[in-house]
Amino acid sequence: KYFLSIALVCVAFLACFAEDVYLSLRPPEPGKMMYMTHRSRRPFGFDQEKAFGSKREVAVSQYTPLYTYIPEGTDSSKKKMRELTQKVTALQSQAQRDGAEFDKYLRKQFGAELGQESATVLLRYTNLVNLLQAVLAIEESVLQGRIVEDPKPLKGKKTIEILFPKPLGTVAFPAAEVLTLEQARETLEKKISQVFWQVEKGILDSVVRIALATMAPNLQYDQVENDRRIEEILRRYPSKTIHYSSGDVLVPFRKILNEEDVLLL
Repeated sequence: KYFLSIALVCVAFLACFAEDVYLSLRPPEPGKMMYMTHRSRRPFGFDQEKAFGSKREVAVSQYTPLYTYIPEGTDSSKKKMRELTQKVTALQSQAQRDGAEFDKYLRKQFGAELGQESATVLLRYTNLVNLLQAVLAIEESVLQGRIVEDPKPLKGKKTIEILFPKPLGTVAFPAAEVLTLEQARETLEKKISQVFWQVEKGILDSVVRIALATMAPNLQYDQVENDRRIEEILRRYPSKTIHYSSGDVLVPFRKILNEEDVLLL
């Protein structure tokens, strides 16, 4: 009886610390299976915000945003420049090259307010059609890149995904390769100035203003899909405080541990 009592006391004593012994021998890690049930020894509150707050911020900042390729932006830019060339050809064929109609056309189609005098000077430039065609070729080379209007979703990103029409589908690209609309316009202006440095400044400045007005983004931020991706991250890293009572099961037998289970234990 004496030895039996001692054995029972030892077993009871060890049972009280069985979970501690188990966790010390097999530290909990995500992806591992638990081979015993773990319960709460005392009431406590599990502050998910404290446990996951920093991880959530990192995950949100590092998620991969999705953009949709919109060729309409590129096509619209090219179309406007071609229509401009046709308009110039028609106006220059007239006996009197009055800039009033040309200035009105530029304001309506491009939002470029050159003024009647500057429009007249531009219209009377003999090589204007050739200059516009050459500028269009430069603009097309810039439009072959990936251009977004709002740079905010790109901040801190290393990669983005672009959804192209079938059969190409979704393709990942380095975020550093993406241009903002402002950067694309600066690139276009720089290239035009480098190639046509010999053209009279007043003429070239007017052409540059018109060309910049035609530039448009060819990538659109997919608000619905990106909101879904962010919501998924928020669900993965909740911010509530969960209250446990003594004896509540923290991790059941044979459960595959996730990150929350490890922090809870």
